[in-house]
Amino acid sequence: MKKLCAVLLVLALAILPILTASTNAFADSKIIVTGEGEICLIPDTAIVSVGVESLNESLIAAQTENSSSMNALVGVLKELGVLEENIKTKGYNVYQRYDYTQGEKLIGYQVSNYLEFKTKDVDNVGSIISKLMENGANRFSGVTFTLENSEEAYKQALSKALENAKNKASALYGGELEIKKIIEENNTSYYLRDSYGYANSISETTKFMKGEIKVSACIKVEFEYEGDTKITSPEHIEEDLDKETGLTDNLLDKDGENKTTDSAATDKSTTDKSTTDKSTTDKSTNKKSA
Repeated sequence: MKKLCAVLLVLALAILPILTASTNAFADSKIIVTGEGEICLIPDTAIVSVGVESLNESLIAAQTENSSSMNALVGVLKELGVLEENIKTKGYNVYQRYDYTQGEKLIGYQVSNYLEFKTKDVDNVGSIISKLMENGANRFSGVTFTLENSEEAYKQALSKALENAKNKASALYGGELEIKKIIEENNTSYYLRDSYGYANSISETTKFMKGEIKVSACIKVEFEYEGDTKITSPEHIEEDLDKETGLTDNLLDKDGENKTTDSAATDKSTTDKSTTDKSTTDKSTNKKSA
């Protein structure tokens, strides 16, 4: 009985690591990595803001003058190939102007009107602005270079971010990987370069350095993989249990052989004892006969 208990204890200790390894294989079967992607593109669109400020003692005269100048600017832009849907009013303000040198005296009305337009002719922005100045524009707010299809650029950055995540996961685990979840991070950014100037500093020879636009994307990817441990399924566990059972049978067989050997030795000892007793009896009989 004690030997049987010892065998069962050995069997239990042998199975425990197998079950533990199987559990760990299922529990740690995922990798989470961060993927980053960035692309640099040459801007293909310029957004320009210019304006007209008009001052007159009469409010109506200031508004009329300002409106006339703005209409002229729109006409110039259309002649240069800028579509009307790409021209919009950015701001319109009316102020009262005072002279405070001798108290407070109203000297007139100032009307400020700004428009914003978008053009694909990014290499000739300076020339376009110069023509607008010649036709009544007296304020220049700035130019921004950008991409017409920024969404497509962002998709390319996302694609690079995913490839980056795959490479990181492969470096951590060389086997087969399956994507289970992708989370888009909020720190996606567009790096746009702006150029600014003033009305009296713009000429046909003015060049704006459009530079490059960097579009970046960041994602978090969860991969699932098959663990390195061989025991990864109930079927494998059953196979190992069968092996352990075979080992137990062998142990029991050896124990059985030992029992047979011990029995044979006992029987032999008993036979020898019987022979000795018989010999002693014979000797006693011979003495009596004598």
